[in-house]
Amino acid sequence: MEYSLEEEIEMAKNIAYQSKNSDLLEWLISGPYNECSQIFNVTNERISAKEYVNVLKDKKKVLSVIASGDQILNSVLFGSKDIDGFDISLFPKYYLKLKMAAVESLGLDDYKAFFYGRYPLNVGMYKHVSKELDNDTKKFWDELIINADPIKRSGLSTSNLFCYDSSSINLAEENNPYMEPSNYKELKSKIKNFNLRLFRGDIFELKDEIPDSYDLINLSSIIVSRDTFPPSFAEQKEMLKGFKLNKNGEILTYFYDQEYNRFYKGWEEVPNDDDFKCSYLSDEKGQQGDAILVYKKM
Repeated sequence: MEYSLEEEIEMAKNIAYQSKNSDLLEWLISGPYNECSQIFNVTNERISAKEYVNVLKDKKKVLSVIASGDQILNSVLFGSKDIDGFDISLFPKYYLKLKMAAVESLGLDDYKAFFYGRYPLNVGMYKHVSKELDNDTKKFWDELIINADPIKRSGLSTSNLFCYDSSSINLAEENNPYMEPSNYKELKSKIKNFNLRLFRGDIFELKDEIPDSYDLINLSSIIVSRDTFPPSFAEQKEMLKGFKLNKNGEILTYFYDQEYNRFYKGWEEVPNDDDFKCSYLSDEKGQQGDAILVYKKM
């Protein structure tokens, strides 16, 4: 279903200020991804792991989940020129564009303060960042930041609109290559020099409507999160067949540690499948944790 900008703004305001004990909030948090799903304020994927970075590098045309916006910003850093973003929720596109405008207009320290500091999404910094927003995105955030009741506005970043993590600044710095000072400077030089298209809906339904083919399709953890019972390896392989890839194009699926342990270890056929490669994302101590499964079209 399509909504007007005004309807999306009203939906966002209603969700942001729902009672913490409301049935709606419970559905948003515990139910499947949907058009009103919360915005992730920071990625919880370990994009900075070398195994993940190697997949992002030199992929000129990319189809990527929007989510927190961090997957797309890191793709830009590593050279992507044409990016199509998708999300089933109405709201992540506005957060991505807010982050893009912030990269363009703020230094790294101010960027961190604006999104993850003591007073995130504060009016003063927003007025500066908003000069770089397109009209629709500016109207969306103006209503939530500029025109909102001061008390409600001050708690926006921890409201029901966001899937908020209290350790956001640590996650942002640890998981995002673009948060390293020299990389942030490079990202600033690239942020207006790539093409962006945005789609909303279930990507497994949208894929048949998108005629383009890609060097990389970043599905994040969607496959294991969209259903109550995540698919077997054989089922996942069948699901990926409908995506259009260029020669040597890749599809990335992310597994969090608990998901990997529950669903992945039984897939004995993976190591023997020439089209798939599984990489554990080792932490600084060399311990295995999360994993990525990469399908490559030869």
